[in-house]
Amino acid sequence: MTIPSDASSFAELNDYISRLFQYRDSSLLLTINESFSKFYLDILLKNNWKLYFGDIENYEGLTDSNKKIITIKRNLDPYSRDKAICHELIHAQRGENLDDLNRGIQGLRNNAIVEWNARRIRASPTLLSLIWKTFDIPPRIYDRASLLATKELVKPQLLFPSLERDYNFTLMD
Repeated sequence: MTIPSDASSFAELNDYISRLFQYRDSSLLLTINESFSKFYLDILLKNNWKLYFGDIENYEGLTDSNKKIITIKRNLDPYSRDKAICHELIHAQRGENLDDLNRGIQGLRNNAIVEWNARRIRASPTLLSLIWKTFDIPPRIYDRASLLATKELVKPQLLFPSLERDYNFTLMD
């Protein structure tokens, strides 16, 4: 069974994960929900984790659990940027560093599991907008999830500010 990489399609990752855990304990799979993720992001911030964009070779992102730093490769396209951020957040949550993943087949399997979970988080508009807000990341629209995430961030603008000011009423809440 070939282990998919970070560049694999979600269909390949999903197929691999379902075959991998068909007869195994699935405790490594995250339960993705808003309360877990909000709670987890709050913990990261309270523990002084930082997210930076920098010049990285060979990887789209790196996590240093000892220094509590996530570094994302500068100038990635918006989808790759968000996917890398979600991927590295999972590594941070699991307390993993790059050295932990360079350990043969098990490291490759763990990375495939991390990538599968990261893609599920990235596909959730609520979680994606929460990550953007938490780390002050400029939103970019590139698919349906990112469009809906952007809508969650944007407050309605006044349609006719002078009318609302002059006549003391609101057209939008």
